[in-house]
Amino acid sequence: MTFLNGLLRRALSCFGLLLVGNSAEASALLDQLHFEHWYLDATLGQSASHITEGTSTVLPAVAGLAPEAIADTQNSSNAATYSLSIGGQFAILHARATGWLAYYRLGLRYQNQRPEKLTGIGSWSGYANMTDVDNYTYQAQSQILLLDTALGLYQKGPVSTFLHLASGVAITKASAYSETAGTDLPGKPSYGFADQTTSTWVGDIGLGVDCALTKNWQLFLAYDYFTPVRAQLGAGTALNYATPSGPQTNLSNQSTSLGVRYSF
Repeated sequence: MTFLNGLLRRALSCFGLLLVGNSAEASALLDQLHFEHWYLDATLGQSASHITEGTSTVLPAVAGLAPEAIADTQNSSNAATYSLSIGGQFAILHARATGWLAYYRLGLRYQNQRPEKLTGIGSWSGYANMTDVDNYTYQAQSQILLLDTALGLYQKGPVSTFLHLASGVAITKASAYSETAGTDLPGKPSYGFADQTTSTWVGDIGLGVDCALTKNWQLFLAYDYFTPVRAQLGAGTALNYATPSGPQTNLSNQSTSLGVRYSF
């Protein structure tokens, strides 16, 4: 435990040096932090995704035929989310008496965004006076690993509020593509887009409320906003004139979660 405590303080020292740019000031900042305890927490909540940007053309124009365009039409999607975190909490000594900026937490968080169903349409005007429209669906699921920080904003009795900041990488799998062909070209083969996994650098900002139940157990409610992650399907089945590239969508996520924290 002593080794882990020292390792965490060294990490904070490096972070402080980057923050203030001066070793003496970083040391003074670190002296204000007193290690209190380690923590484990788990959350369960609801995630709402919003499409911020989608692809358009997936098939190039070939032999004078117009290209096909594909685009997600669903503005938002809801899914369950859960997280697991481990880290340490420090008291900020000069602020403990007032209740303002009373503590700081630093840890690692694993966040799982359960599969979200995305829908859209593809339109093709390869023949004169004929337009084909496909309705398609696929799902996107993200697993996110974050360097997690929280700053206690104000504490009074067993209740405290906190600001949440985190950054890390999101690994998103797009899968289970299916489509329903339009009426103009009912016999047209499916694109058959393959499953594909992509990674995106992601940030998280949020607010929350802690409530101490006992000396070791806390219940908390948190809201988080995640910067957009990218979901992209793989290349499809080769048709007689071109191989379709998979659609790509950027999804921003907001989540509201209820969690429990154990301190030790």
